[in-house]
Amino acid sequence: MALTNVTDTIDGLNFLIKVDGKTIGLQTDGSLNIERETKEVKYKSADRSSSIWTKKTAGLLSWNISQSAYSLVASGDSNIASFRDLFAKMKAADNYEVSVVMEYSDGTDDLTYTGQAIITNLTWNLTGVGEDSTFSCTLDGTDALVEAEAPTV
Repeated sequence: MALTNVTDTIDGLNFLIKVDGKTIGLQTDGSLNIERETKEVKYKSADRSSSIWTKKTAGLLSWNISQSAYSLVASGDSNIASFRDLFAKMKAADNYEVSVVMEYSDGTDDLTYTGQAIITNLTWNLTGVGEDSTFSCTLDGTDALVEAEAPTV
């Protein structure tokens, strides 16, 4: 089924992940995952038919970001985060401001999600001869994720 009359789509080229104000260089893809935990509710009931079913209630929210990029070992640009930059941040074990910025394909507004996160996984994918190596990174949110409309530039 083809989409028609869609105006607020986001082109993959317009999806950027930033860590501590620096854009992760040469990004190929990424994802923002938001989850709600559930809690099992247990109680005794005289009605046997309802006591055989698990009952759940809403729990806490959590989020993480994962991304892949072509391997940029170091960057001379102070606005670009490289593998080396992310590795140094991972070793420091600090929380960093992380942003996911999505530009609408019509160029009107940006949609930005921002929060504090810690780098929990950094993988350098060493590929075969003639192939570009990549790396991936996972950032786990340590606090609330905030949505904000960025001003049009």
